[in-house]
Amino acid sequence: MKYGVLIIFLFCSFAGLFAQNTEDEIIIEMTGDTAQSAPRPHLLWDYSAPQLTKQWKSKTREELLYTMPIVSDKDRIVSGPKAEYALVEYTDGNDFRKFLFKAETPQTFITAAATAADVLAVNKKYQLNIGLTQTAFENFYGEKATPAHADILENEEILYELSYTDINTPHGQKNWFLFENGKLTQTFYTQQQKDEFIEKRKQTRASLEAQKQQTQLPAQPLNPTRGNTPQKALLYGGTASDQAYMPHVLNPNPKLMQGASSSGK
Repeated sequence: MKYGVLIIFLFCSFAGLFAQNTEDEIIIEMTGDTAQSAPRPHLLWDYSAPQLTKQWKSKTREELLYTMPIVSDKDRIVSGPKAEYALVEYTDGNDFRKFLFKAETPQTFITAAATAADVLAVNKKYQLNIGLTQTAFENFYGEKATPAHADILENEEILYELSYTDINTPHGQKNWFLFENGKLTQTFYTQQQKDEFIEKRKQTRASLEAQKQQTQLPAQPLNPTRGNTPQKALLYGGTASDQAYMPHVLNPNPKLMQGASSSGK
């Protein structure tokens, strides 16, 4: 009986100790980063260019500006060789959405762009430059675009060569895209266009080098000495014509005077 009581006592003691230890150890706190990324202000950023084009078909620039709960980052007129267009842009970090409208009232919607490829397609179709950053271009095309002719470009310029395709260009064609200070400034759609640009740059570079070398030449003296041809001057005597027109020696050396007198005898 005593052994039974002892076993029960020991069991209760261990059970209490285990419960105490367990109670101390099961307190677990899980903490995370309290700074959460801000939610997108609008579902605009979830739509692709084809989806936006479908949504805004036949609508106007005014409807877009009034419907969007966010303010546009740019609202401007862009010009092409044949027409002008109204361009509305929204940006969020590296993301962008561009909406192209007719410039004349009622400024109806034409197309949208949500990626670098969309921008290049709009540029080519409408002969425009609606704006593209070098970062967006590089992020989209990666190693498909290769730098070219770096030797004749300025420090803040880069010319990319790309086998370009879009919905209207199903077969790859070599195009070249010039970025200056991180922004697209020129696009060359043919080899001839690119070669003409490169030739002009080479001529400009050669002209600048020639000017630089010219400025490095030693300065010429202001009063260069004349040649070694002897110059005659009247020292003494001479005809009336000599005395009238020939230069005279002022303060001549007396010895020269004596030599001239002796030779005149």
